[in-house]
Amino acid sequence: MRIFTKKSFKFRLGSESVTTKALSFADVPEWVEKDPIFALALKDKAIEIVDSKADEKRVEADAFTPADADTSAGADAATDAEANKATVLDANTSAEAQEEAKTEESTSKKKTK
Repeated sequence: MRIFTKKSFKFRLGSESVTTKALSFADVPEWVEKDPIFALALKDKAIEIVDSKADEKRVEADAFTPADADTSAGADAATDAEANKATVLDANTSAEAQEEAKTEESTSKKKTK
């Protein structure tokens, strides 16, 4: 059986094992389908079974295009980046405000002496 794996896996059946590399095609024995990891990876779309040369070309093209990425994850990442930026800006503003307060406090202490 020919598969394409987006991640590396090690499939086992008894004393036998097969290891695949990330983002590559592999010819694996049919018993690999009996490994629970295979079923989970197939469900997660981290593995695709390749039945023909046409499938191989399609999978290869899909694996290296941005369209394969989850767009909602990209939106979440952008939102997270904006939130982090706002936190940094707040921290910087807070640090500036604290420095200003210290300067004012120091100045007022000098005036009272």
